[in-house]
Amino acid sequence: MYNQQEFAKEILQLSRNQLLIHFRFLANAVSRLELTESESVRFACDGRRILYAPRAILQYYKNDKNYINRMYLHCMFHCMMQHMYAGKNYQGLYWNLACDIAVEQMILNLHQSYLATHRDGAQRATLEILKDKLPAMNAELIYHHFVNNPPTDGDMEALIASFEIDDHTGWCSSGQSQSSDETDADSKKESQDMENDIDKDSWEKIARRALVELENFQRDSDMDMEAMIQQLKMVTRTRQDYRRFLQKFFTMGETMQLNMEEFDNIFYTYGLKLYGNVPLIEPLEYKEDKRIRDFAIVIDTSASVSGDMVQGFLQKTYDILMQSENFFSKINLYLIQCDSKIQEAVKLTSKEQIQEYIDHMEIKGLGRTDFRPAFQYIDELVLSGELKNLKGMLYFTDGEGIFPGKRPKYETAFVFLDNYKDVPMVPPWAMKIILNHKDLQ
Repeated sequence: MYNQQEFAKEILQLSRNQLLIHFRFLANAVSRLELTESESVRFACDGRRILYAPRAILQYYKNDKNYINRMYLHCMFHCMMQHMYAGKNYQGLYWNLACDIAVEQMILNLHQSYLATHRDGAQRATLEILKDKLPAMNAELIYHHFVNNPPTDGDMEALIASFEIDDHTGWCSSGQSQSSDETDADSKKESQDMENDIDKDSWEKIARRALVELENFQRDSDMDMEAMIQQLKMVTRTRQDYRRFLQKFFTMGETMQLNMEEFDNIFYTYGLKLYGNVPLIEPLEYKEDKRIRDFAIVIDTSASVSGDMVQGFLQKTYDILMQSENFFSKINLYLIQCDSKIQEAVKLTSKEQIQEYIDHMEIKGLGRTDFRPAFQYIDELVLSGELKNLKGMLYFTDGEGIFPGKRPKYETAFVFLDNYKDVPMVPPWAMKIILNHKDLQ
């Protein structure tokens, strides 16, 4: 005779087996998650365990057998997309909802009867609205849409009722300690952070393997896997170190100057007196004056670029440059906003001016993207001598635009905001780096 605990666990195991029959690429994900009873949550996943309350599972199964399948797959997709490892500055309410919407959208696209639930109609209606506003339906883009366009309290309640399935409490508390002893709390937090990093790395490996298997699986399947493939490509994309890239891009200009600090007049003059024109010891007469030259940053202010991401990019760039011991004390920065034409060009000559601009900047433009006007404007500044020491230009954009026909006289790097689509090819003379939203936190 089964008791509640045994029956609930068997229901979950049957659901897991059914999913494996249909999605063999999930084998590693399933084996990673241990089924663990818990009376504190109805159904949740922390990246290591699926936590469930037996009574809740039995009630779900009684009301809708498919709902168990949906919950199980929902949690596995959260893990594979690494949703529980969001940036520290993310607003929990919007992030939780965005993750649920992204996962449910992938499941709906599969069009499988054993995954259908009574909420599908309401979900599809919401997704149609969001698809018209976003370039891709992933958690980060949905999240930033909510940040920039906050739903009303009523709309939030309706969205949560339509998309929420599992408890995300473990996500928010991850890495936090309730200990009143600060030393003990710091130690626990460090230990938890290490565990989270290990789990995150494990899920990234699982996602990479799943992506390969999924692309092969899709060839023989009638299911629409495109949304899942695109999101897996995003989370497995090789990360680039923006700090290292920026420091390398702004290679310090080398100016040879007389180094009086290391010049030894006594031995030098003694050698000249003793041997004529031959010094006794060759002095280190020159030193390298390394400094960042004049530089320019261009912001693509086309309609698809959000203000918070622009501000995040500028702040991140400024912080990296300020941490460099070689940051030139006399700054000459041109910050240009451009969509299909120059919308604003500001000259900033002090650290205080740069920070003030970042804190209070307003996005201007919101048209289509054309890179050429910014290059033409900067070329004129170079010719006029306004940027006579221009070392390079950063162009922050999130999509395709019209490139100049010829190479400029200065180094150029396009910094693409990852919109989870194929990043455009840049001309051979330009460099590029791809950042995602988390890189700007």
